[in-house]
Amino acid sequence: MDQGELFPFGVDAVLLADARLVAARVSAMRRAQGQAVPSDFAEGSPEADAVALDFLRDIERALDNTSKSLTEGH
Repeated sequence: MDQGELFPFGVDAVLLADARLVAARVSAMRRAQGQAVPSDFAEGSPEADAVALDFLRDIERALDNTSKSLTEGH
């Protein structure tokens, strides 16, 4: 699959870099806590799907905490 198929409306390089940074930070935090990341399992396996959902929740928490810290005091 080429980039055009993944991103049919183009790619915002800064946004993509930010997303990769958040994912890398969440992966590092999960590994430090002894938790798995989706790539530890075969793609599409029940284990990968369950871990991916937990991973997504961790990303949501990270983004929520970041947005709260940016808006505090305003």
